Amino acid sequence: MRTALAAVLLALASGAAARERIDDSDFSRPELSAKSAAGLATEGRATADSFVFALSADAAPAPAAPGTITGRVLLADRAGALKPARLAKVRLAGTNAWVAVESDGGFVLTGAGKIAVRLDNPRWTFRAKGGKSYEWEAGPFPDGTDAGALSPVPGTENAKLGVLHLTYLDALDFLAREATTGWWKKSLSVTWPSDGDYFNPGSWSLHLTDALAWDVVLHELGHAVMGGAMDARAAGGAHKIDECYSAGLAWSEGWATFFAGAVALSPDDADAKFEFLVPRRAPIRLENVPADVCRGATNEWRVAAGLWDLTDRHADAGEAISLPFRTLWTGFTGGVTGSVGDAWALAAKSLDPLDRRAGEDAMIANSLLPARAPAPSVDAALLSRAFSQR
Repeated sequence: MRTALAAVLLALASGAAARERIDDSDFSRPELSAKSAAGLATEGRATADSFVFALSADAAPAPAAPGTITGRVLLADRAGALKPARLAKVRLAGTNAWVAVESDGGFVLTGAGKIAVRLDNPRWTFRAKGGKSYEWEAGPFPDGTDAGALSPVPGTENAKLGVLHLTYLDALDFLAREATTGWWKKSLSVTWPSDGDYFNPGSWSLHLTDALAWDVVLHELGHAVMGGAMDARAAGGAHKIDECYSAGLAWSEGWATFFAGAVALSPDDADAKFEFLVPRRAPIRLENVPADVCRGATNEWRVAAGLWDLTDRHADAGEAISLPFRTLWTGFTGGVTGSVGDAWALAAKSLDPLDRRAGEDAMIANSLLPARAPAPSVDAALLSRAFSQR
């Protein structure tokens, strides 16, 4: 009876830990959040359920098939390059007949009037603090019009939503290519600008202070990936990237940072590093962790660097291995993990002895596994005498 009760209490405790808010205040930028909130308030108008902003057109309207409005929705990335707004949806303002844009950003609407655009889709939705959605509007256009390329006005705060959307598209493409998106069963609610950077597994929501901070954005998404795809006994709470705490929290945070690097950094980079993550210690380097960072599997920076060394193509002292991301993914999602050690044990099962040994070397070099005991020394004279007596 006591054993059963203990098992129930352990399960309840594990569930509570899994639902705990994952607080990344160590790299939040509340001053940028306040700036964005102030800018958004002056750029659009509020409706009952949304904030509406203006779309700009790159050319004068042209003819289209009678009875239709056509066009393309494009979003500017951090460098200003325009890219298709895949997964966005459009409608004629005042209707609820949403149409998904094509992979090139193109759309066809039947009728005439203003065009409304939202980036909400089955994978994620964007919300302002307080719950209002974001929408853009252009026109009105008469039927038989090609509106051309439409995009948020460059340089505005609301245009940063486009950057955020493109960052998530990069992550979605990476997962589709290197792992799977089959675990993504419901829409992730993304609040920006928020009062901090964190993931709340209970409400399946992300909160962000800076839409342009790609590494922070991907780190927070990494928490959602762990929550949705893995059976991870990870911990939440506040933490400092250069300190040690618990193995569960270090595993959760280290995975999230590694995920951000896997999506956006080159595995050939001899000095792979992040741009915005943890401003007080920036740049956060994966290849070269500073000596003053706490060592061991209870530090997230060490965990992230160790996982990176397992998959990157730049050989360091103590490691010479480059595993496909899918190999780690298959292992990490194949059982229960409460630490990076658990995760490595699952991934190592599928490796041949040489790769397993090389992987252990990389983990040891990052202080995530204990060093091997030195091989016993053999006295040459004793060995010679033993052979001579045969």
